[in-house]
Amino acid sequence: MLDEPTVGADVVTRALLIESVKELAAEGAAVIYTTHYLPEVEALSAEVVIIDDGRILARGSQAELVEAQELHGVSCSLDGELPYEAFADLRVTQMERSSGEPDGQANTVNHYRILGDLSIPELIARLGSQTSDLRSVEALRPNLEEVFVAITGGRISAGRREGGRS
Repeated sequence: MLDEPTVGADVVTRALLIESVKELAAEGAAVIYTTHYLPEVEALSAEVVIIDDGRILARGSQAELVEAQELHGVSCSLDGELPYEAFADLRVTQMERSSGEPDGQANTVNHYRILGDLSIPELIARLGSQTSDLRSVEALRPNLEEVFVAITGGRISAGRREGGRS
């Protein structure tokens, strides 16, 4: 059982420790690894258990937890408005609006996050004639930190607030 084993460790020592844990697990050893540093958990590629205030909230592989939270999709920026009707089956959030001036003409650039089963080619197909308004697009690849926040609601449990524990 390793409890926060890399606290204060340098980059090389951290990498060596993670590789050692992977080797032990590959040989069949059961390793319990607790950490608040979720990129380490991602590097271990192991089963993840999310615990908050002593309660198990979720358990599974990183891929299973990400899939269950439906945090995948795309983010994009468009000149003008997104045709919402073409994305009615997905969760669309307008993130921000900014001004841009390509070719000396003022216009509004809208930034969207579209969550659900949507690939970049499908986004382009759904935009249809508005594809020419597309400024940027990025596939969302959620990580464990985003999953943790989604599962716990980003809250600090009452016990930690009232009891003064960290």
